[in-house]
Amino acid sequence: MSNYYRKVGEVEHDNLVTGLSPQVDVQVVTLLQLAQAATYPKGTLLGVHTAGAKAGKCVILGTAAGGGEVIEPAYVLAEETAIGTADVNAPAYSAGCFAPEHVTVAAGYTLTEADMDDLRTRNIVFKTAFN
Repeated sequence: MSNYYRKVGEVEHDNLVTGLSPQVDVQVVTLLQLAQAATYPKGTLLGVHTAGAKAGKCVILGTAAGGGEVIEPAYVLAEETAIGTADVNAPAYSAGCFAPEHVTVAAGYTLTEADMDDLRTRNIVFKTAFN
């Protein structure tokens, strides 16, 4: 007879996702290599290069764009991810409702209303977890 009561695992609540609408959607994105290895935590806001040689690759939101490059806010990192000196594929939320107090951007950068509007057009919205 099967044991239907055994412990399978643990669930940790991170309060990142705060609503059911829009429905959470996940896809794999390519994170651009770094000069020095780093780890991005779950909930890191990502911008995607939309022009230039790095088009289609993601960086942490708040990264300065180089000449001829355009970076648009696009995703929320779904898992803690280590990035080294080579591009890395990682899961990211492409839609969902998230807590603004639990997302991360580049050091020294502040999330702006324009960023939130750009993310909203991609079905990423924010609602505080402290309602």
